[in-house]
Amino acid sequence: MNPTTTKVALSLSLLFLFRASSLFAQNAFTNDGAAVYLQGSANIYIQGQFENKGTGQFTNSGAVHITGNLVHNASVNLNATASGLFRLNGTATQLISGSNQPNFYNLVVDKTSGECELQTNISLSSQLTLSSGNVFLNNRQINLLTTGELIGETSGKRIYDNPTNTGTITITRLLNAPAASNPGNLGAIITSAQNLGSTIITRGHREQFIVSANSITRYYDISPAGNSGLNATLRFNYFDNELNGQVESNLVQWHSPDNGVIWSKRGGTINTSSDYVDLGGIDSFHRISLISNSIVPLPLNLLTFTAVKTNSGKVDLVWTTTQEINSSHFEIERSLNGRNWIKIGTKAAVGQQGLLETYSFADLFPGSEANYYRLRIVDLDNRFDYSPVRLIQFGKEVPVRIYPTIGRSNTTYFIEGMQPGNTTLSVYTNKGQLVQNVYLNSNSFSLPVTTAGIYHIRITDRNNPLLISTHKIVIY
Repeated sequence: MNPTTTKVALSLSLLFLFRASSLFAQNAFTNDGAAVYLQGSANIYIQGQFENKGTGQFTNSGAVHITGNLVHNASVNLNATASGLFRLNGTATQLISGSNQPNFYNLVVDKTSGECELQTNISLSSQLTLSSGNVFLNNRQINLLTTGELIGETSGKRIYDNPTNTGTITITRLLNAPAASNPGNLGAIITSAQNLGSTIITRGHREQFIVSANSITRYYDISPAGNSGLNATLRFNYFDNELNGQVESNLVQWHSPDNGVIWSKRGGTINTSSDYVDLGGIDSFHRISLISNSIVPLPLNLLTFTAVKTNSGKVDLVWTTTQEINSSHFEIERSLNGRNWIKIGTKAAVGQQGLLETYSFADLFPGSEANYYRLRIVDLDNRFDYSPVRLIQFGKEVPVRIYPTIGRSNTTYFIEGMQPGNTTLSVYTNKGQLVQNVYLNSNSFSLPVTTAGIYHIRITDRNNPLLISTHKIVIY
């Protein structure tokens, strides 16, 4: 029996069990509070939007085929314990959205045109299959947990984000003496005779500013439990449409131990036919990206760079350096949007090798809202490098966001909307007990907890004690 309706709406407090039959729903399928179980070889074909809301429970061990958007606004998990698949096969862009994170077993993107766009974070415990069409992260996160994997990704059907966005795809795997292991098929292939233990691999597509240019639009954060003496080899895979203006034949690996603030060139061997860069002899893993071999870091060590808003309405910039070899001067630059920069001052370099030097500059006339600051560090040969960017906000506050909001004890979490170096983070249990109080120097952190539960995060800006943000993270 194949019932066909114009619109399917399942109401509160009913239970629907689909076994080996097929249901065809034209225009929409809405579950508003019912318990729906799709078993075995059962299929639902939805010519329109799928929505799960209210107290709706949808357990899928069959297959759901959707041509419209997938919306999960229910208070319970979607597909939390089932083993079926959701297939997006519409011809226009399809959104995955909602107030509650959907948890998929299998998700198939099979689109002849358009793409899949995330408007909420998602997790997968089995396979994310790209049969046709891209997945646009849109600043969201995909978590493959400990068992998921990416299937069928090519340059023509891939996961991507805009170069300035923060979307990621993450997997956690146990890597003991890995031999050409490619966890989750994310493209970071690791070989080591050592036991790395539980290893979190995050792939992002935000361009990294390295010395004086932007990297390709792919990077990896690799965080093993055992992260020293690895003598590892990393094959860094990429796609040609991620080159971001870089000359492919010049690409080498660059590594950053502090999430993209300071970078060092590590080298590697490029294979332009198969699109990867191999590098061996890696002692420990951190953030890794690719950029040209011709980029040369300046012989100056920038230790700190801070921006502080004063009560009088000005901004005080202070930075410290050491090892000033062949240094000429610093140009102080400001931007009101983070893209277009103007020079607002110059400071001559002392140029003393081995000594700690401190510099300061006051911006007497900052903008009325967002003010971004950076240093252009110039040497006597007119080569230059840029410092990390610092943000000072006047007027309306910038929203603060932590992601992901669900993770494990070794998950790396990221903060947006607060300036690294001026942020204090406090972690409390659900009973109000203080677990951690730490001063953050980067926009990422991990939680020193091993017990599953709900933890509350309180974030304060040290330059503005009135700016307080609270968040909730679930450890499972």
